[in-house]
Amino acid sequence: MAMVRIIYVSRMTDECDMEGIQEILNVSRKKNATQQITGMLCYDPMFFLQCLEGPRHAVNELYGQILRD
Repeated sequence: MAMVRIIYVSRMTDECDMEGIQEILNVSRKKNATQQITGMLCYDPMFFLQCLEGPRHAVNELYGQILRD
């Protein structure tokens, strides 16, 4: 199984607050664990920096979903 890592930066929307970030983390932790994806999420008032690691297919699929969001 090929493992990959992707690191990217995205802009935070005006609608995103601490409650929204917590919800992102809660949902992501559960879903990513089922796909063997690990990573890191950093944020400030304007940007997210995220690192995703795991099986190539799973990471590519998740990143595609993030792009669509």
